[in-house]
Amino acid sequence: MFGIKSIDSYTYRPRFQLYNLKKDPRETNNLVGLPQHRETLQLLQQKLRKFQVETSDPWAVKWQHE
Repeated sequence: MFGIKSIDSYTYRPRFQLYNLKKDPRETNNLVGLPQHRETLQLLQQKLRKFQVETSDPWAVKWQHE
């Protein structure tokens, strides 16, 4: 264990994670799969992709392969 999570939960984490830090400060309930959070996830993904392009992030290529 590493804190309240297992080492595996850090090593094999989901592709995206979205948490309500006010209600869930320990990040135990991933909200990504819930329909009411779909728009938020899409908005954050767009911002991430834009930032990666602007900063020449080499990991930006992952969007084309995943």
